[in-house]
Amino acid sequence: MTNTPKRISFDRDDKNFTVRDWLETEIAYYEDLIERKESSYETTTVSEWLFWTISAVVVVILFFLAGVTMFTNWLLPPVAEVYGVALNPQWLVLVLIFIYLAAGLRQIDTSEVAGLDFAGKPVLQLGNGLKWYPWLLFKLSIETVHLTQGELPGDADRIFWGEEEEEMPSGMVRPIFVLSGENPRGGLPSDKQINLGVSMLVKVKIIQDRFFDLIINIAPVDEKNGQMIRDTITGNQSVTPRLLEVLRHLRDTSSAFASALVGKLSYNEITHNRALVDELYHLRVKLEVLDWGLDLKEARFTKFNPGHTYNSDLQKRSTAASERDATIMQAEGKRKALMLEGEGEASKRRKFLQAEAEGQQAIRDALEISGDTVIAAEVGKEIAKGGNAVIADGIGGLGALFAAGTEKFKKTKKGDSADTE
Repeated sequence: MTNTPKRISFDRDDKNFTVRDWLETEIAYYEDLIERKESSYETTTVSEWLFWTISAVVVVILFFLAGVTMFTNWLLPPVAEVYGVALNPQWLVLVLIFIYLAAGLRQIDTSEVAGLDFAGKPVLQLGNGLKWYPWLLFKLSIETVHLTQGELPGDADRIFWGEEEEEMPSGMVRPIFVLSGENPRGGLPSDKQINLGVSMLVKVKIIQDRFFDLIINIAPVDEKNGQMIRDTITGNQSVTPRLLEVLRHLRDTSSAFASALVGKLSYNEITHNRALVDELYHLRVKLEVLDWGLDLKEARFTKFNPGHTYNSDLQKRSTAASERDATIMQAEGKRKALMLEGEGEASKRRKFLQAEAEGQQAIRDALEISGDTVIAAEVGKEIAKGGNAVIADGIGGLGALFAAGTEKFKKTKKGDSADTE
């Protein structure tokens, strides 16, 4: 046998701690623990010799009584006649012997496992077929070996998932409420402490060679308690009283394990490590039911319901995110509109400058003057209109402006003289 796997403590203050590592080490630990327990299991002592001894004594006594009855029947006269048949009190003894023998007969189906105990002590485990035992002296226990399923705390369609303060409809059961842990490193609503509604599914099967563990450890429920468990756990399913008590134990055990496990983890951590959480929960319950003579086939959480408060926080968070996204989109739209407007103005300005350049070129060609002279003349025109033209070259620029005007006057004068001639 290998050494027991090392466990790590659940310490959020440790900077190297992760929930996943903790879950994996816990799973390895419980797997090893279950393996050790199964390998060292000792079958409950069965006293077969006691059964055969008592059975032999009972049979001898019955045959003795039958013989005495037949013998005395010849000696004593009948006490009455019914339809011509003579009746003796000895016949009543024979009828009672027959009833007693018939009461001890029982057919054990292949889907059942049965055992006899005497004064609470395991005596004999019966096989399949027609069996007989001394009635009233031994207690016969019969259970089905089929899978027994329990949805805890009740059938899925009968669990009321409303708030704790809400009135629960008739015939419904509330989920198991567990306060989750809190992850101080996380900033999501699911990292905070939340009151979770939890439901589980458990499937068990009787281990045939450990049937007396079930008989000794799980007593059948009384009629009133059995009806309560049947109503809250199994609805109308046909389950024997002893297995009803098994389901009650499973409900209580599962609730305790769920509180211990879920109470350490935040809802966000549970969601991201769901498979490991279910596996650890399965192993915790399996370790417990081994002592009951049961093989746990399945145990898992079926639902975690964070409740109205958490959903309300998520709704507020979603609304805030939507409003933020809408604001960003609106600002982006305005920015693009301004860009398009600027591009339109730039295009108009580019076309104006292109036209102006073409006009200045035509002036230069017509007056045979330099480009600087044309620009100076244009500036002068803008100044005369009261425009905002700036003379960038100071006095030099002003001289160029006068020169342009003089040259333009000469050209105009020369043109006028030519027209006069």
